[in-house]
Amino acid sequence: MDNRVEVRPSDRRPTVPRRLLFIGLPIAIILAAAVTARATIDTSWIVQNQPLSSAKLKADLDDAEKRLAALEARKVTTLTLDGGGNITAQDGAWINGTSPLTPTSAGNYTIMINTGVFTASPTCTCSAASGSAFMCTFQAFPTTSTIKVQTIDSTGTPGTKGLSLICVGH
Repeated sequence: MDNRVEVRPSDRRPTVPRRLLFIGLPIAIILAAAVTARATIDTSWIVQNQPLSSAKLKADLDDAEKRLAALEARKVTTLTLDGGGNITAQDGAWINGTSPLTPTSAGNYTIMINTGVFTASPTCTCSAASGSAFMCTFQAFPTTSTIKVQTIDSTGTPGTKGLSLICVGH
């Protein structure tokens, strides 16, 4: 009787992709962690030879957060008048008066602001209605209660034209 044992290769032998997965992946992770740990932080925005401290960075971030909150708390109001002083668009009800606003003289408008809309003088921009050869100017700095604007043509002559007004403030 012939006692021969036949040896066959196992189907469980690791293949090349499996070896790469079990050996190469851990090596790649270790190398990536080493490269990340050695990465330098760009501090070109810091004054030369000034140490970077976590307390200073936190204080700067807190200041930026406070400024963003202040910006978000600001009120933005808009107003659009046509040539007859009629309010054609208004953000909320911040104007004290009824439409049409009557110009004090040709092209001069005194716009009254409702009490409590702004707690400090707003910053405003004004432009003449689109399609007209007029421009809009302020006759005085805006206050918490009044905005005085004038529409004039290219020669400086006042004329009753439409305008758009945007004011930002607290």
